[in-house]
Amino acid sequence: MSRSHAALSLQNYDERTEASDGNRSGASSTITSLTNHTDSFELISRSSRLSKKSVSSYSATTPETDHYNKLLIRINNALLIIDDVLVPSTIQRMVRRQRVLNCEKLILNIMGGVAGSGLNYILARVKLALIIYKIKDHQRCPTEHNRTSLIELLAVKRLGVLNTVSRVHLLHALQALRLSANKRGEFWVRNIFLKSRGEKLARLKTLMDSKGDYYCMNKLIYEDIRNEVVREDILKHFKSQPSLQRRKVLSDVDDTLTCSGNHWPAGIDNRYSRKTIYPGVCSFYRELDNAFDGETGNLVFLSARPHLYKDWAESHSFEKFKKMKAKGLMHCTPSLLAGDVKSGTEFIQKRTYEPLALKKYRNFADYVNIFPEYRKCHFRCKKGPLYIG
Repeated sequence: MSRSHAALSLQNYDERTEASDGNRSGASSTITSLTNHTDSFELISRSSRLSKKSVSSYSATTPETDHYNKLLIRINNALLIIDDVLVPSTIQRMVRRQRVLNCEKLILNIMGGVAGSGLNYILARVKLALIIYKIKDHQRCPTEHNRTSLIELLAVKRLGVLNTVSRVHLLHALQALRLSANKRGEFWVRNIFLKSRGEKLARLKTLMDSKGDYYCMNKLIYEDIRNEVVREDILKHFKSQPSLQRRKVLSDVDDTLTCSGNHWPAGIDNRYSRKTIYPGVCSFYRELDNAFDGETGNLVFLSARPHLYKDWAESHSFEKFKKMKAKGLMHCTPSLLAGDVKSGTEFIQKRTYEPLALKKYRNFADYVNIFPEYRKCHFRCKKGPLYIG
């Protein structure tokens, strides 16, 4: 069977599947199953943390959106064939190689041929990290480097039609898969940033820090990107942007957001019981955040707790922030700049806070380099006065 005939057969199979759904409500339920729906920029599934709009907005109300929904169903069907839960991926590529290749090409063709508005519609509703992970570069066939082709399509060829939210999804997917997985990974990230400017660039960076996970801008620029030339190019581009009359709010956690209860090594304040949220501190954060748009804020916490494996250490803090936001205490989903194992080990060995303080300072300095267009407001609370700087 030829490749074109196989692709046509797959298309006919998809159309028969759509017809068997009976009506539009069946198609809508399939679309709903592709994504989780929560308030904007809340923590959702690990494969795609950036949230979408309400469920009602997904209903196909025009021929255009109806067409995009059908493309979503075809992508989902192709992904189900590629990612068969009953058959390991290695066996899939051996036994069903041509079928897998046809499905990968189908996804590539849809994302390459759909209009710009349709591509943004699709990227806001698919698990992009999962798609990029499951589509492979087939080493035995040099012409079938489909993963590289897909990322090249989104990060270079069609980048101009991607809106800011779609670019955040793409950056998140690249981070989740690790930039080192492809030799062009860092250059794709650089291209995304260098092709974003002004207000859109500022929003892109802020949204990257508002997903409620440890895949933040600091990690992307100073850990995931290892090529110093690439890093300097990106930071130089950030610095060249016009300044904004907006403020980033950076705060400690212990004895600033919550009381340590004089519990070593968290802090020395014993005026409240341990983990008590200081009265009025969340309102203070909200007043300082003069660029809050109703969903996306500019609050960042500095923590001495070391980053360990993936988000094992940070997930506890993000879960606490999520609960505070759900209760209306926190006005936005904050970002978190964590410590490292080295400073934590030196703290335990030397019994001095200096290694932790130095790590916090480095995180602060790195953050300033990433957001040079913003004014910064950092405050910390000791037993006594409040220092703002």
